[in-house]
Amino acid sequence: PRHVLLEKPLAASGADGDAIVAAAEAAASRGVLLGLNIGMRWNEAQVRMRQLALEERAVGRLSGGSLELHFAAWPRPWQRVPWCAGRAEGGPLREVGTHFLFGLQEIFGARCVRRVRATVTYPADRRLCESGAEGELELDGLVLALRVTTDGSATEESGGGDRDELRLGRGG
Repeated sequence: PRHVLLEKPLAASGADGDAIVAAAEAAASRGVLLGLNIGMRWNEAQVRMRQLALEERAVGRLSGGSLELHFAAWPRPWQRVPWCAGRAEGGPLREVGTHFLFGLQEIFGARCVRRVRATVTYPADRRLCESGAEGELELDGLVLALRVTTDGSATEESGGGDRDELRLGRGG
């Protein structure tokens, strides 16, 4: 059989995603496999975080953390496709945030995010994606602060370049 490898995002809507999952589950009975390419899964920091959490069990009790996505501009200069800037399909939360959400799911389980609360800022042009966000991701017993900027205002730690990171803190 021919197998299927999809690039993220899996689908443009929840209904389309559900249909893809249903089709993949049906095809699995015929030996057809579906994979999703999440390139940052192989990022050195994410690989190490998985090793510490799942293999070495060296993380311990977590007390909180943060997911920060900071960009000098959005879309980034090398992103030439129009959808990256569009509200319907693009934006830093969909384009970059999904990698980190996938990483959280690998460590804490597929349904680990219980609630997302955020204030999202959009430009006046209703076709354009978010320009910032502040809020939190609530997991079972753990809250991660969420912050997104696309105007260069929070890139000083990286010398003015883009900075994206997931930090987890240990408690006592």
